[in-house]
Formats: sequence, C-alpha cells, structure tokens
Amino acid sequence: MSMSDDAKELKQRVVWSTNGEDFCDDSLQDLIDDDLVPGSIVYFGVAVPPTTRQLCDASDVIEMIGDRGGDYGGEYADGFPDVSKEAKKELDTFLLEWISKNCRPEFFQVKEIQRRALTADDFNDDR
Repeated sequence: MSMSDDAKELKQRVVWSTNGEDFCDDSLQDLIDDDLVPGSIVYFGVAVPPTTRQLCDASDVIEMIGDRGGDYGGEYADGFPDVSKEAKKELDTFLLEWISKNCRPEFFQVKEIQRRALTADDFNDDR
C-alpha cells in the first residue's frame, strides 16, 4: 500500500507513526527502529497544517475590538467598530502576510491515515 495519488500529485508532506496517533517521522526509514520487525503495523497520513485564516483573520480582530469597545462604552458602543469592506480587506491582507511571516505553525493534523504492514524489504540497507 502506498500514499494516495492525491498526496503524490500535490507533493503533500506524508508523516509516519507506530501507533496511529503520534506522527513524528517524515519517512518510513526514519520510523524504522530496533523494535519494529517485518509484519509490524505502522501508519502514515498527510500532514495538514492550519491555514492562516484558521489562526486569525480580520473578522476575529474586528469582533474583538467591538467586544472591548462594548466592555468600555456599554450601550454607547453599539455598532462599534463600523469598518468598511475595503478597510476589512486591508486588515485581512496585513494579518495574513504577518502571520505567514511571523507565526508559521509547526503543528498539523493528520488526514487520510492508512495502515501498512512492514515487509522484509523495508529493512534492506538500500532503503
């Protein structure tokens, strides 16, 4: 069994695990150690990091500003902030660029998890 054709086509990062939960290795060769033998079951899947929008976008910031304005001004802050579509887009662009530059996540979820039984060929020195 091999990684899905979709993962190959998109050159997605494939990660490996011995327990199907902790995907810490980037290749089968990195995963294989003295405790594994032919017939051992391992798992692999596609690493999917969060998008920048999943971390924060303009709507999140504008909502937070509105909440804080409401905490400070009570009913007098109703409707605050009144942000134009252009201003929201400008903030969104800034946040997405800033997050991409300064907050690149090193964590991910694993999708398309598959089981694989190791074979003797996996242990060859030619790996």
